[in-house]
Amino acid sequence: MNFNTYISSSSEDRLKIFLNTLSITNRTPDYYVNWEKVERETKKYELELNTLNYLIGKDNIYSEALHLFTKQPNLLKAIPSLIASRDKVLDILTIDENDNMSFDSLNFSKIDNNRIKDYVDFAIYNLGYLPNGDKLITTNSVDVEESVRKLLDKLNSKGVIFITFYIGHLCGQIESAEMSSFLKTLDQKDYTVLKFTFENQKNLPPYVVMIQKR
Repeated sequence: MNFNTYISSSSEDRLKIFLNTLSITNRTPDYYVNWEKVERETKKYELELNTLNYLIGKDNIYSEALHLFTKQPNLLKAIPSLIASRDKVLDILTIDENDNMSFDSLNFSKIDNNRIKDYVDFAIYNLGYLPNGDKLITTNSVDVEESVRKLLDKLNSKGVIFITFYIGHLCGQIESAEMSSFLKTLDQKDYTVLKFTFENQKNLPPYVVMIQKR
């Protein structure tokens, strides 16, 4: 379906389209974020996760990540655990040069060495605090915005970033409001920004923002 057609549709039509295309994306946040499994998986991929710490603080994180994963592609197998996903094959929403939306798959179980660049072009942020951790220690919009800016600058055309916002706590609400202000400044000629929310969930459920570079 054409992206501009979708955006210009009425809210009722967009809802119908959303409901009719849930075969790939009808999973609640709990499906993607299973923190009990994260703890188990962390042990399994402890070496890989520690190796990924190499990327922390790099000025050109995109080229460094591309270099690292090209040399050690099996490090990518730790990514689903890092983002708390049960799936090893992730369906990624993409938008082509004609604004047509479709899904592509990345297999993190059997790494395709010919698609390392595609893996790097896909990035995910999970914001908030660590479950069962100190709720006063959270991510913040200043650091997140800085890292997103750097990543957007290095992101290739059609590269995608997903950001999950957890607004069930005060710091998350502040972070959400400040990041929303930043995201609204992104030029629509350069980036597509979509927001996915729950309309019938109680207690301030999380929401997801997708950014794709045109």
